Amino acid sequence: TFGEPVLGPRRFPEGKPFKLLFFGRIVAYKGLSLLLEAYRLLRERGLAIELSIVGSGDLGPYRAALQGLEGVSVQNGWVDDTAIADALVEADAVVLPYVEASQSGVAAAAASAGMPTVATPVGGLAEQVRHEETGLIAREVTASSLAFAIRRLLDDPGFYERCSAGALAH
Repeated sequence: TFGEPVLGPRRFPEGKPFKLLFFGRIVAYKGLSLLLEAYRLLRERGLAIELSIVGSGDLGPYRAALQGLEGVSVQNGWVDDTAIADALVEADAVVLPYVEASQSGVAAAAASAGMPTVATPVGGLAEQVRHEETGLIAREVTASSLAFAIRRLLDDPGFYERCSAGALAH
């Protein structure tokens, strides 16, 4: 239901902003506020990144955090399979900033699209995202720890491409 898998591992995006994706229902336990703070920290450091938020839910609690953030696009509402596939093709990495969770269907969809995943160390995410093989597990459930993990993907194109290949193999 998440579209066709890509044919091969992704190449690191050279010469354009690195695109992060938050996908799924927008509910408190999925940690969007954590991701917005990590994103702000990375942008303040001058990193060329963008963030797509794709999913349905109440954005009210996040309006203040979204205020003034550049490079953020929001597609709020029900998302069909075509839009899911498009979001997975357009992004460079998916972020699962969950503050609590059992597991995530988004991690499986990202893997099938050869997309590295950065996740917080909660629930079954640490089993779904193989640390340093298919992506990264942040050390802690904090914005700074999440930003550090995202930055690691940005700083090492070879590592990014190995995680993409690992996601496809997994």
